[in-house]
Amino acid sequence: MPTAMNTTLSTLQLPVRWYWAGVARMVDASGRDERTLVDRCQLCVRIFYGYVFMLAFRLSAYSVTRFWKNDSWPDKLSLWLSDLFPVAQWQLVSLVATLTVAVASVLCMLWPSLRLPRIAVAVALPVYWAIQFDMKGKIDHGQHLVFWTAIAFAALPSLPSASTAEPSRLRAYVGMFVGAQAFIGLTYTCAGICKLLGAYYDFSEGMTWFHPDALPLHIAAGWKRAEATLLGPVLITRPGLSFVLNQLTLYLELCALAAVFSPHVMRLWGVALLGMHLSIMLTMNISFGNGVMPLVLLLVVSPLAPDRFQLRAMLEGLPVIGFVIRRLRGDKAGPVGMDAADAVRSRFVRWCVPGALVIYFLVGFSRFEPARPRFGQDIFPISAMPMFWRTRNDAKNVARLAKIRDELATGDHSTLQRYVPPKPKPRSKSNKRK
Repeated sequence: MPTAMNTTLSTLQLPVRWYWAGVARMVDASGRDERTLVDRCQLCVRIFYGYVFMLAFRLSAYSVTRFWKNDSWPDKLSLWLSDLFPVAQWQLVSLVATLTVAVASVLCMLWPSLRLPRIAVAVALPVYWAIQFDMKGKIDHGQHLVFWTAIAFAALPSLPSASTAEPSRLRAYVGMFVGAQAFIGLTYTCAGICKLLGAYYDFSEGMTWFHPDALPLHIAAGWKRAEATLLGPVLITRPGLSFVLNQLTLYLELCALAAVFSPHVMRLWGVALLGMHLSIMLTMNISFGNGVMPLVLLLVVSPLAPDRFQLRAMLEGLPVIGFVIRRLRGDKAGPVGMDAADAVRSRFVRWCVPGALVIYFLVGFSRFEPARPRFGQDIFPISAMPMFWRTRNDAKNVARLAKIRDELATGDHSTLQRYVPPKPKPRSKSNKRK
C-alpha cells in the first residue's frame, strides 16, 4: 500500500515538475534576472488591462444597442439565461458588469500588484459574455484568449515592489505569468487534438484533414463569404497548396503548448499563429477579433523571450523537429527534478497553474451541442473545440465544390452569389416583456 501511494503521488507531481522545470529553463534562457523579468511582466499586465479598458467601451456600446433599445430576447437559440430570468433584469446586470470591467481595468493599469481589481475583471468579463452568448445562441471562440489571460492574471501574486520582494515571490510571479502563456498554447493544442479526433470520426468516410480537398470543402461551405476574399478562390482551385497549409496549421496548433515553453521559438510561433488567423480572414472572411492582443502581448513580445536571435537554438527548440535534431546529435535530456518546484514556497502557487492546465485539458474537448447545453458552458468558454474540427464532406457540399471549381475554371460567375449581410429577423411578440 505505501508503494502504491508513493507511485500515485509521484504521478500527480509530474505536471508540477514539468511545469516549473520549464519555467526555470525559460528564466535561464531569457538572460535576465528575475527582478527585471517581473518588471517587464508587470508592464505587459498594464498593457493588457489598458486593452480591456478600451474593450469595455465596445461592450457598453453593444449592450446599449442590443438591450436598452429592446425589451425582449432576440429570436435566436437561447441557452439557459433567458429561460431563468427576464431580459429586464439582465439589462442591469450587463450595465454593472461593463462598468465593473472599466473601473477595475483602470485600477489594474495604475496598480498592477492589486489582486482584487484583477479578480473583478476576471469575474465581470465572463458574466457579460454569458449574456451576449445567450443572445447569439453559441460560444464566441474569439474571446478565448482574453478570457484565459484575465483568469491567469487574476492569480498573479500581490507584489508591491519587485526591488524589495523576496526571490521566492519573484519566482512565483514569473511562474504564474508563464501560466497565462501556457493557457494560450493549450487552447491551440486542444484545438489541434480536436481536429485529430475529427479525422478519427471521418476516417471511415475517406475524407479527413489529411485529404487535399479538406480545406477547399470548408471554403465551399461558406462560399458566400469566401468568394470575395483574396485567398478563397485561390485555395479552392489549388488543392495541393491547401493541403500544405492545412498540415502546417495542424502542426502549429498541436505543438503550440510545447512552443510556449521554448523561449527561442515562442516569438516565431506567435507570429505564425497570427499569420494563420490572417490567412483564415483572407480565405473565409472569419476574423479572430479580440484574441489577437493576448497573442501579441504574451508570445510575440513576451518578456521571457531572449533578445538575441539564435538560429541554432531556434531549430533545436522546434517541437518534434528539434527533438529529432537533438537525437541525431546525441544530446539527451536530463531527468526533471523537483528543485525548480521546491523553490516556490507556496503550495497553492506550486500546484495552481499545472492543476488548472490539466483540468482545462480534460474539459477542452467538450463539444458544444445546442440541443443538450451544459450548465454554465455559455458563461465559460471552456470548450476549445474549433468551428472546423471535422471535414464538410457531405454530398451536397462536395457537389457545391465541384460546381465552384468548374465556374472558376471557365470564368462564368453568373451563378455564384456574393456575400450579402443577412437582414435582421423580425422579433416575435411572444417573448416580449410583460
